[in-house]
Amino acid sequence: MADYLLGLDNGSTVIKAAIFGTSGIELAVCGEKIQMLTPQAGWYERDLDEIWMANVRAIKAVLNKAGLTGEDIASVGITGHGNGLHLVDRNGEPVYNAVEGADSRAAGYLKQWEEDGTAEKVFPLITQNLFASQWPPLLAWFRDNKPEVLDKAETAYFVKDYIRFKLTGERYIEMTDLSGSGIINVPEGRYDERILKAFGLSAYSRLFPEIKKSDEVCGYITPNACDSTGLAPGIPVAGGAFDIDAAGLALGLNNETKLNLIAGTWCNNQYISSVPVIDRDLFMVSRYAIDGYFLVLEGSATSASNLEWFVSELMEKNGIQTKPGQNIYEFCDQEVEHTSAEDTEIICLPFLYGNNCGGNARAAYIGMEGHYTRKDILRAIYEGIVFSHRTHIEKLLKHRGKPAEIRMGGGAGRSKVWTTIFADVLQIPIEITRGTETGALGAAICAGTAAGIFPSLEDGIEKMVRLDRRVEPNPEKAAVYDRKYNNYKRVITALEEYWR
Repeated sequence: MADYLLGLDNGSTVIKAAIFGTSGIELAVCGEKIQMLTPQAGWYERDLDEIWMANVRAIKAVLNKAGLTGEDIASVGITGHGNGLHLVDRNGEPVYNAVEGADSRAAGYLKQWEEDGTAEKVFPLITQNLFASQWPPLLAWFRDNKPEVLDKAETAYFVKDYIRFKLTGERYIEMTDLSGSGIINVPEGRYDERILKAFGLSAYSRLFPEIKKSDEVCGYITPNACDSTGLAPGIPVAGGAFDIDAAGLALGLNNETKLNLIAGTWCNNQYISSVPVIDRDLFMVSRYAIDGYFLVLEGSATSASNLEWFVSELMEKNGIQTKPGQNIYEFCDQEVEHTSAEDTEIICLPFLYGNNCGGNARAAYIGMEGHYTRKDILRAIYEGIVFSHRTHIEKLLKHRGKPAEIRMGGGAGRSKVWTTIFADVLQIPIEITRGTETGALGAAICAGTAAGIFPSLEDGIEKMVRLDRRVEPNPEKAAVYDRKYNNYKRVITALEEYWR
């Protein structure tokens, strides 16, 4: 009997496959790294065939690791990074490399649409401020620079929808991803000719497939996909979800009182609302995986990837020695544990890959002195990333009450010292759920609901999500962190003229 759910998580650099029991137990996880292509500055692409083959390898590996066969899998769900553009022809073959979510080739259209009033005009319909890797600027770029690519294309996808197409042969697109792309009417949840006309993209509506929900069956594993992956033919495949929605499901986001944050590659902070919040000061409002809710998101590329860079460039390459069996991030935690908030006045601006203060703001370490050590710098990185999350959360709290607690996901959630800093900076309890793969777990919840194992996504959350630990804030730390956070903001203000 098929008793297990398979969740696929297509990230920007790693593709993961995870198998879960229907009670949420994580049986096995396998990952496959994929190569990023950078043909020129600001262009980020990947080979679509390589993305598919990485999914194939991950599926085979996780089945083997779990000691299961394809017949043991009841349903499949997929999540992935949002935005970017994945184009295939009528035969399902790629017509161009996948354009990734970090791509900025189309940034010029954002300035143009701000200046001519287009952005202001469409905002009440799309409920989000456009960025360069969303569909309107990317399609406009291809229209003006490589029209032959769009002429050959039959269907446009997001990465998870492309993988679902490869598994099932069915051409659908799922709502949560689509509603974060700047191309549809978010309050009404539909394609809208007014949006396409405003962007000059009406001719390309033919590329947009039928819209499906996260928990709908969107096809079944084909014999060809069975031969490739080892999955059994006929297994249902769910619509799946945008990675921020999948994380929300895996963190138990099922009503308006809750708030969660994901400290991973991106600094994502979110809650759900029964009505769309229309405010140009917010990063994004999109449709949530659970019917009747909108996902209100504040985010930027200012989170744990900053620590990853420091570790890679300034620690691992210099031969840092860790204890036997200790990974480098456990070593970092140990270093930070031997410091305190009062030990250092270093301010880290975690803006290596983006910022949340506008303009050309870049990363910096401010206040370095000769007596500081690597431990102090690591603490400043941990704190700076938390301060960036606090910046976003304060914007969210303008539209809702302070939550009783915050559920946290992402790599930083595995660090006890880091979650303590989060709790102390925010002065809100932090809860950590069981398991390591929130994206894949959210996808698995969609899979179980589509297959009828759970009557609803809410029931899937109830069955699959389990609390691991809770971190209470230390009120005695509030004053020192408030002072350091205010200094963090003052440094940003002071550097604005330099960045200009």
